[in-house]
Amino acid sequence: MQILSRVPNYIKVAAAGWLARAITAVTQLLSLRLLLDYLGVDGYAAYSVLVSATAWFLLADMGVGSALQNQISIQRANGNGWRQQYLYALKIATAAGLAIALISVIFSSEIESKLLSNITSDNNIVSGLIFAIVAITGVFQAIGSIQYRIWYGDHKGYYANVMPAFASIMSLTGLYAASTLEFGDFNKIIVAVSIYAIPQALVPLVALYVCQKNGGNAGAGDVEVIDKIGFTKKSLGFFYFGLMASATLQIEYFVMSQTTSPDEIAQYAIVAKIFGLVFFVYNAILLAAWPICSEALAKRDYQKAIGFSKRLLPIGFAILIASAIIFALIKDDISFLLSPNSPVIITDSVIVAASVYFLVRIWTDTFAMLLQSTGDLKTFFYAVPLQSLMTFILQYYLSNKYGAAGIFTALAISFVLTVGWILPTRFVTTYKNAY
Repeated sequence: MQILSRVPNYIKVAAAGWLARAITAVTQLLSLRLLLDYLGVDGYAAYSVLVSATAWFLLADMGVGSALQNQISIQRANGNGWRQQYLYALKIATAAGLAIALISVIFSSEIESKLLSNITSDNNIVSGLIFAIVAITGVFQAIGSIQYRIWYGDHKGYYANVMPAFASIMSLTGLYAASTLEFGDFNKIIVAVSIYAIPQALVPLVALYVCQKNGGNAGAGDVEVIDKIGFTKKSLGFFYFGLMASATLQIEYFVMSQTTSPDEIAQYAIVAKIFGLVFFVYNAILLAAWPICSEALAKRDYQKAIGFSKRLLPIGFAILIASAIIFALIKDDISFLLSPNSPVIITDSVIVAASVYFLVRIWTDTFAMLLQSTGDLKTFFYAVPLQSLMTFILQYYLSNKYGAAGIFTALAISFVLTVGWILPTRFVTTYKNAY
């Protein structure tokens, strides 16, 4: 116990993230095999495109989750509580989320039809019901995830890491049960999407309800006065950044649904999922370090925050490169294990392109975390929209020619030419006297 007490809290949070992600990784890979066998390659491509829309609905909290996390760090640094900030944040997220869900349901049929127009010719699949499920559950997940941000801000991020793992286990269990039943093709996709989306929404929502019903933890003393205008501006700043980031990182399935074959979509989904699992190992450290850096910068302890970046980057690069080499050596075995009946071909060019992209992401996301931990979003306001436009153009052009490899290449180029150098320059310039 004494040894554990000497371990830095951010390491505990990151370790919990690694353990939870290991569980999630196993469940997702098992789910991937079940889905490919359950839906087939074409059905899995349709499933991937529809489920990818969840990332957009996670923006339904209008950025209040990130703003609240920073407020918690600031209030902790000043020895204050944050109850009023939490209540105000929850009101904004709930009102905005319900409005977004209603609008999405109204237009769900048209959106779903467009997304699946190049993947399936079965008109029965395009009913709007599946997209409506994604919209409603995505909004509920966004609202519930505010509790995750509270835990991160309160240095209890290990809870936030455990909950998604629990949701993944629930989804895997449900998918296994469903795979033993007989459904028509239309019902199979509805069942698969529902089994994924519902646990992802219910787990954080229940956590939020239970924690706040029991009083939660709002620090030493509640702050009765809250700068609502200032909080709202910061929230909208994070929302804008999230929107632009999604326009960069969450449009690939939409683009591929219009430009490539289901086989290319399936290959991209598999490679992106495997590299994404590796990237999360590093991302877990960044999320755990965020409140530490936020408090350090609030206290003007710049050396501590800068020291984090210098230590973290080599770790991230080493993890990614080692994982990419192993993946390249056993890619055929992985493909067979995931889809023994109709293996998805994974090419070396896709692995190389994905490796380069995620290496760039490690570099960029580190400086993005440092800037966001201070609420410094001005740089993102002009850099990310430029990157989003560049990403869309490059992905549309390169995916037509090179399929999945073109998607990864387009992402890597857009990062290198924009935020890959703008964000580090901004941070170093701002805190140059600390270097």
